[in-house]
Amino acid sequence: MGAKQQLYTDFLQKEGYVPEVQENGDIRFKIQGEIYVITPAEDDPNYFKLSYYHIWKADQTEQVWPLLNALNASFKVVKVSALNDVICLTTETFLKDPADFEALLGRCVQVISASKAQLGTALAHRAAQAAKVEEPATVG
Repeated sequence: MGAKQQLYTDFLQKEGYVPEVQENGDIRFKIQGEIYVITPAEDDPNYFKLSYYHIWKADQTEQVWPLLNALNASFKVVKVSALNDVICLTTETFLKDPADFEALLGRCVQVISASKAQLGTALAHRAAQAAKVEEPATVG
């Protein structure tokens, strides 16, 4: 296990989480039933990346790009991207010391959660609009 993996897993365990080191070296853990992923990037000691992945209908990608771009513009630090059937919400930063992530983890989770909530609301609104368009006109 690399030094940053050890640093992250030790902290997560101390905080009561159950971190799992994946084959690619990423560390998965759950917060309130939601899975988050820390990418250790052992080759860059000052880099910290936390991600959340959301599965969705890939056939909506072109329709949702404006929404994803709006989220990117409205949230500090969060980068929203889509690939096939996955939307990824990521925070990335450089830290003076690798251990500084401890002070930022909660804030990173908070901003991902807020962007995730806004994304969910916008997707539900878009789906409701699409359903209205597809409804046949009623004759009164």
